[in-house]
Amino acid sequence: MIRSGAALFLLLACGAGSSFAHVPSARECREAGEFIYHAAQDADGEALLVSATEAVFDAPQSDAAHRRAFEARCTGLARR
Repeated sequence: MIRSGAALFLLLACGAGSSFAHVPSARECREAGEFIYHAAQDADGEALLVSATEAVFDAPQSDAAHRRAFEARCTGLARR
């Protein structure tokens, strides 16, 4: 489940969550992949990725609202 959640998050991070309104650059996809690689190294990172992905489908909001919520949670983990 965790690995498929991470894969889904990568897909969303590369633009699929925005109805393909944004065609990701190769750099954006590499950055998303690197983030997932590092975040998946511990339980907190895995939980962050899975919950962010689930929130896109379970609690629809604007792209900007999802981004703000994710960045706030991610920054909170980084400060620990």
